[in-house]
Amino acid sequence: PKIFNSCITPSFVILDFSLTHLEKLIYGEISALCNNKGYCYATNNYLSKVNNVSERTIRTCISNLHSKGYIKVIIDRKEKNNSRRKIYIDDSKDLTLPSEWQDTS
Repeated sequence: PKIFNSCITPSFVILDFSLTHLEKLIYGEISALCNNKGYCYATNNYLSKVNNVSERTIRTCISNLHSKGYIKVIIDRKEKNNSRRKIYIDDSKDLTLPSEWQDTS
């Protein structure tokens, strides 16, 4: 995968205190890598090297982001004996901020 120049993590992700700091960073990286094709195909190995963590840690982050509805993970098995994971930002996620963070003035 191409090295991303910058990543933007939206406030609804930043303010989700159930996510770890690394999960928030990974979300931003995935989002940035989705810009070219609409999905991210970065491997766990790539993300682990970029973030200086183990592949197991990346698998956990991806799994947590998926289970919390922030990303969709699809395995494309078109080629025989070779599959490619595609990670999409899940646009169906409720993007509203928690009420305590909304400006009510």
